[in-house]
Amino acid sequence: MIVRWREARDAVGECKDALDRLNDSKRALELEVELIEQHEFTLPPATYP
Repeated sequence: MIVRWREARDAVGECKDALDRLNDSKRALELEVELIEQHEFTLPPATYP
């Protein structure tokens, strides 16, 4: 599950088309919600303090 989330997150930055970028962002967010709700995982911050 985490591997799928990482792949989806990385795919967002690789898209050149705006629609593909939005679809990939949506997929990454859906996976984040699933990780948090169903597996009670927390995600690391985007940047470290």
